[in-house]
Amino acid sequence: MIGSRLIFFFVLVVAMAGGAEVKSQTADSQRPRLAERLAAEIAHEMDVRGTRMPPNTPVAFESATSHDQVVELRWVTRDPSLFSAFRNGFNSERVRVTKATRYCTERNMAAMAQGVVIHEILTPSDGSEPLDYRIDMSVCEVLPKLQPADPATLVELARKVASAEEARKARPSGWFRLDQAAAHDGVVEESYTIRDAAAMNAMLADRAHHEGVQKDYFCPTFRAEIFRGVTLHLVYVSPDGRPVYDFAISRSNC
Repeated sequence: MIGSRLIFFFVLVVAMAGGAEVKSQTADSQRPRLAERLAAEIAHEMDVRGTRMPPNTPVAFESATSHDQVVELRWVTRDPSLFSAFRNGFNSERVRVTKATRYCTERNMAAMAQGVVIHEILTPSDGSEPLDYRIDMSVCEVLPKLQPADPATLVELARKVASAEEARKARPSGWFRLDQAAAHDGVVEESYTIRDAAAMNAMLADRAHHEGVQKDYFCPTFRAEIFRGVTLHLVYVSPDGRPVYDFAISRSNC
């Protein structure tokens, strides 16, 4: 959770008080510029990641841009029934919580505290009226305030995540296969075998993208567990069992 920093100035003379006020006004005037810069950085990262998504998905990424303090994300859905389902649930509590869970990462919330707004637009392929969501700090506040779990609870939370992940082993995947998910002391160790040499080379050529895709899945899916202290350690091996690389997902990078 983002906390505000309180700075106390002990002023002995009027001149010093005036100087502090000028500094405060200068900081306030710079805040929109900071928000614009943060919005541009977030939009750039989302655009780079989005353009690498598979093109033939039911909801396709179109663009991520920024203007002023707003990050604008555009998506297109080719499935009329899917868009209808989105429209029917537009104002539901479930949709609000899902959006907040997806976008209210610690980094995004730090930017929102400076005035950044994320504006997501979903357009149907027939050109009819789109749906749009605006995500700011007020939206993030619908999420429960999660405190670190005590050791015993943390163990149980990790077991819960590992159990859910074990159920994924039977599902088809792309570049890699989940072999095992096991919990110990609040950490979920997940072992993956990379499909082939081409997939391994692609992953190693752009680790940042691959790790970003994994965070896009794990951070919203297990937000409550991660924000209470669970860490996921993902380990990747080659088709012949040689270690390739590993990384961790925790509250600090969700």
